[in-house]
Amino acid sequence: MSKASNEALELLHATVAKVLNHQVGEEIEFQDEDTGEQRKMFTATPATISAAIKFLNDNSVTCDPAEDENLSSLADKLKKRTQEARGTLSPVGEEVH
Repeated sequence: MSKASNEALELLHATVAKVLNHQVGEEIEFQDEDTGEQRKMFTATPATISAAIKFLNDNSVTCDPAEDENLSSLADKLKKRTQEARGTLSPVGEEVH
């Protein structure tokens, strides 16, 4: 059985990062029924978030995120999502003080 080339593995890795980045960062806008305010909500499932975290962990992401746009964006979106879930970030993306 032949092994995949490094180029093929790098392409697969980049594709997985792009897909997870998109899924984690996807938002929908809706009008709050109680307040009438326009709000945003992430659509990623907990399973998708877990997959993204596992992907980063399995790949020992220790590089400078500034060097990789996809990883940087994914890390930022995961951080924002975590802050929102903990109540330190409002649903529209503003920090709570």
